[in-house]
Amino acid sequence: MKMKMLKSEFKVVEKFSSILGLKNQTDGSVPLYKKDKNGYQATKPDGYYFYDGVIFILDAKKENAKFQNQLFDYMELEKHQDIIGFQYNGKDLNVYVRNGKKGKFKLLQEEKELQNHTYYKEKYFKNSKENNEELINRFAKQLANAFREAKIDKQMTVPFIGIVMLAYKYSNTKKSIEFNRNSTSALLDSIKNASIDQIPDSDNNTNLKSKLQNLQNYLYNSTFKTVDIFELNNIVELISNVYNLINISHKNYKGHDIMNAFLKVFRKWNSADAKEKGEVFTPDHIAQLMYDLIQVDAMNDVVLDPTCGSGTFLTNAMANMFQDVYSFFKNKKLSKEKEEQYSNQACKDIKSNKLIGIELNEFNATLAGINMLLHGDGSSNIIQKDCFKELPLLKDKYSKVLMNPPFSQKESELKFVYVTLENLKEKGKIAAIVPKSSLNGRVKANVEYLKKIFMMAKVSHIISLPRDVFQPNAAVNTSIIVLEKYSQEKIKKIQKLASKKKEIEEHTQNIFLIDFSDDGFVYANERRYKTDKFALKIKELQKILKGQFSPLQALKRNLRFDEELSFERFNTNRTFDIEESVFKKYMKENFASKVLSGIENQVILKKKNLSKYKNIKFKFFAVDKILDFISKGKQRQSIDRKLENKFEKGIPIIIAKKDNNGVGGLLENHLVEEVFQDKFCIINGGDGGGGKTYYCDFKFGATSFVNICDLKEKYRNIFNQFPLSKFYLAIVISERLFKSIGHGRVQKNQIPSIQIKLPIDQNNQIHTEYMNDFISNLDLKNRLYYE
Repeated sequence: MKMKMLKSEFKVVEKFSSILGLKNQTDGSVPLYKKDKNGYQATKPDGYYFYDGVIFILDAKKENAKFQNQLFDYMELEKHQDIIGFQYNGKDLNVYVRNGKKGKFKLLQEEKELQNHTYYKEKYFKNSKENNEELINRFAKQLANAFREAKIDKQMTVPFIGIVMLAYKYSNTKKSIEFNRNSTSALLDSIKNASIDQIPDSDNNTNLKSKLQNLQNYLYNSTFKTVDIFELNNIVELISNVYNLINISHKNYKGHDIMNAFLKVFRKWNSADAKEKGEVFTPDHIAQLMYDLIQVDAMNDVVLDPTCGSGTFLTNAMANMFQDVYSFFKNKKLSKEKEEQYSNQACKDIKSNKLIGIELNEFNATLAGINMLLHGDGSSNIIQKDCFKELPLLKDKYSKVLMNPPFSQKESELKFVYVTLENLKEKGKIAAIVPKSSLNGRVKANVEYLKKIFMMAKVSHIISLPRDVFQPNAAVNTSIIVLEKYSQEKIKKIQKLASKKKEIEEHTQNIFLIDFSDDGFVYANERRYKTDKFALKIKELQKILKGQFSPLQALKRNLRFDEELSFERFNTNRTFDIEESVFKKYMKENFASKVLSGIENQVILKKKNLSKYKNIKFKFFAVDKILDFISKGKQRQSIDRKLENKFEKGIPIIIAKKDNNGVGGLLENHLVEEVFQDKFCIINGGDGGGGKTYYCDFKFGATSFVNICDLKEKYRNIFNQFPLSKFYLAIVISERLFKSIGHGRVQKNQIPSIQIKLPIDQNNQIHTEYMNDFISNLDLKNRLYYE
């Protein structure tokens, strides 16, 4: 008698995939999960499938073999919200379901026969379509690689993704849509027909059809005609996978957020190198902050982005306005039918009439159109023109503005803001991202624009953003500026006064300066990652905006248009209190720099009895009230960091360096433009050491990135009497200023106004004796050069 051959595990998986009707996204050899606890956890499922927001996970065994509960590890580690797990050996079947991330696994006793994926979706997840950001990010990378391998022009990739997704979106049978995959030309034709043919002919759809037809011209670009059908099929399938995991609707804000994230991540992976990153994207939480700051009224406001790029601000505004509309009608306590009817009408009006984008670049304007269409908009106003020519034609037609003007263009960023403000409705609001360098009062053109802006609008907020908020795309130090336009009557009065007087009241405004330089993200591996601090930082910011803040977080100041308009001018978020270990580090670096430079160290540290300074008190002092600016360093070039003999002979040169007491190397005496001694050095720019402050008790030269400072005359005697107090002062200043300078914010020829905390004596004067003894008492024995 011939024995029946039992199916192998591979054949069992193959059979399962065929019945389920979905493509397996793994082969069982790749770890899909990271272990989250000590000990063994299975991380390589035999089958991984997804459909319409549901993840299907398979633990397979060869025919008739026993299960080993690996499925429970997979389901526990899976971060997606709605999952269904299968144990299958070709004969026996166990099905488990989990609804919600914190839901328990439930064995479905009645499910003993394997079904098609649509059966499980309809029965257990009918109203669910969760967004899985991690999975989408993975597909973004795969998709970028697939386009690259197919040698498709990078300028065509995002339009192609958009067209395929729109084919799914506007097809009445999107869940079972089938493309003709027999040849490249047949596939391209079927993608085109899948969307446009499904839209009914009507006046309301004329604009939509026209937009889709314009987009479809990209399909016939020469870059697609030569692509192998196998490669193009793979690309379409990957796009389909992403689309099925993103739920975009009026009621689902998360879907809008994930779609924006996908396009950003894809364009990052699709770039050829780190320098070519395309458009500078505004992060979603920054776009959300700006939306909140201008207080959009979804029922009445018209929102404009005059430099819209790919449409991040507009899609974010649209999603928020949809939410606001649904909340508005829900609070009216209407019937469900009326609530839905009125909400849908209002959302349709928003899409048709309440959002305007202007973009000069044709490619970016196309992206914006695709983005808006994917986010549910069929007839938005994306205008591909020069905003300076278009804005006067839109005068008084928009009431709220969200904008991030292009950096480092031939036109000042403030020109974009001013012209947009000029044509804004009275009492309208603008939130704009601009470089800090445009608000520092140094560039004549920027000062002139700020003067005009001050005479036309109230400057309510200036918010400092993280240095790396646009990296790796751009390393620009930026702020959000928020404006509210005066009434036309008030503007005329101000202009009349200004024509008669050189100085008017409106040239100075009380501005809310906020530090948001830490938003809870960290930058690593050319990407910004959200940390556990993010939610806390957002809550802190919300409290600040409500008026609950400390001087380390925000402050209000009366400022002229030609002054530096930034929180960092007056304060930093760095602590006033400095650990003893920090003082030790600075002193060790001072000693080490002298050893490297061949300088005899005259500083002698002796044990002091600090107990006599019981109940020492401290007081706040502004740095510019203690130090005077003497000169910039005169060396035009920094020390070449690659030189091996930087410390061979000569005079130490202080450069923009954050360690080694700022010493970058030695120059022979005759090459040093000017020699200083017994002075303070504040690094006035650069990306690394900006703000670092060093007291140099030795002879030195310095580059132009260094401000040379000295004690004001009234303080010289008390500090000279106790010379180690100068080290204490420099370290305290350094720890407050570090990282508040640099990336476009420089402090040349001036001393910062930032406050520091210093000890005071019984006469309320700076207690230099205590400062001297504190430094002298530092224990650096056996740890002079090693931490």
